[in-house]
Amino acid sequence: MTDTIAFLDELAANAWPPIVQQGLEGWRVRASDGVTRRANSVLSIGPAPTYSDWFEDIEAFYVRRGLPVRFQVSPASPTDLDGFLETRGYKFDAETSVMTAATATVCEHAPSTSPVRVEAQPWVTSTWLDAFLQIEGFPPTKRHTYEHILRSITPLACFVLASDGAQPVGTGLAVAERGWAGLFCIATAESHRRQGIALRIISALADWSQQQGAHNLYLQVTANNKPAVSLYERLSFSHFYSYHYREKA
Repeated sequence: MTDTIAFLDELAANAWPPIVQQGLEGWRVRASDGVTRRANSVLSIGPAPTYSDWFEDIEAFYVRRGLPVRFQVSPASPTDLDGFLETRGYKFDAETSVMTAATATVCEHAPSTSPVRVEAQPWVTSTWLDAFLQIEGFPPTKRHTYEHILRSITPLACFVLASDGAQPVGTGLAVAERGWAGLFCIATAESHRRQGIALRIISALADWSQQQGAHNLYLQVTANNKPAVSLYERLSFSHFYSYHYREKA
């Protein structure tokens, strides 16, 4: 099971590439101007670095960039890492559930009667990005960084945009690699929620994933986001493991 968790941690990291990354033996130290925790944290898969100053080097990496020092900790991390960071004042943050499902089963459960129009592109467009930022309420100052991250995705990707007439009302992203596809950026405009649009988007992403030979899907959702968890469970997703962050107070 730990091997599969490490594999999914790696796929998710590839699907959301940081602007700056430094390899530290088996770990990745990532920074992206503070946009998203994942792209601004240490991916701690496998044993900790073996040289004596690794911890100081990690802290210095983030201090130089004016960013919080943050670690992503999962069951694929060293078993003593959580306690090690806690004793050094690193606070527990943002517990996240990784949910998985068979792609074929999601395709069966996801069809929606929503009349919105859905378009899919293999790369991020300005229209998609503007819709995503507006729906999520992110400031325009973050646009450049999000665009850099999304344009840097190297595995196969599918950007889905749902529109009601000329108005974009939903977004979604799938990234396929090695028999799996991750679902990201699933968002629906507040004025159009509870109308089946998220189902329509997930259906399109699952269909595309199946066409790419991705027989399994994964997604990451904040553990306390009960409405989202409930939606994904209805589509046959189930909890596989959790990860969280440790951030220096």
